[in-house]
Amino acid sequence: RFAKSKGRWQYSDCHCRRLNMTEINLNKLPDVLGVELEKRSWFKLSLILVLVLMFFIGVVFGGASWYLQKYQNKIFPGVYAGHYHLGGMSRDDLNNFIETTNNRLAKEGLNLEVAVNGKKLTVKINTVSLGENSTELVKLDSYVLWQNAFAAGRTGSWTKRLFAPWYFRFNNQDLTVPVRTDWINLLESLKDGLSKLVDAPRDAGIKITGFSPVSYSLLPESSGLIFQYEDIIKQIQGNLGELNLGNIAIKAQQFDATIKTADV
Repeated sequence: RFAKSKGRWQYSDCHCRRLNMTEINLNKLPDVLGVELEKRSWFKLSLILVLVLMFFIGVVFGGASWYLQKYQNKIFPGVYAGHYHLGGMSRDDLNNFIETTNNRLAKEGLNLEVAVNGKKLTVKINTVSLGENSTELVKLDSYVLWQNAFAAGRTGSWTKRLFAPWYFRFNNQDLTVPVRTDWINLLESLKDGLSKLVDAPRDAGIKITGFSPVSYSLLPESSGLIFQYEDIIKQIQGNLGELNLGNIAIKAQQFDATIKTADV
């Protein structure tokens, strides 16, 4: 570009300078745009992560609230007593289930499978005392069982109460049914039922065979068979605690005499 100065025409470089400045700015423009684009990408990624996290939290808490509401007055799924699933039962359902089991127990009694001298014998034991005021010698406690079963997943910290019901679906919560026992009368019932199999040990002794002259003979000792009744009662409680009404296997123990033949 030419301009007249002092009567003479001269070339002006203003336009060239503008072009050079424009070229410099255009060269730096990609770097500026890259920084802004990177900032926008990180902002979008952070926003997406926050939204996903909020959605996940909403699903967890929403699902937990729905689950707790669904089983508000019922036992959570995954709670077992023995091989019986108690999940979904209300208090009335559980009470009816246990009372039905108690009625069967009172009607059928207990069957003991006794091993004596290599043989197995079956002995039936009454679980209801005979007489005018009959009482149940062993009975499943539905009230305590309901308290324990209903409390499963509803105790502890809020996080435990939130996730425990879901955890039980994959890892069962096993409970033992409380057994109310009339020890004294059950012990008498066991002794009566097993009395025919009990053989008390006999000590060695002397038997007078004559008086003129005096003569005698030695009576050798003999071992006997006895039962540990307290262990049998504990075994009965353990089986009933697992809701197992099948035969209970017990063994008679050999008991040696106190006085041997060599001691006479």
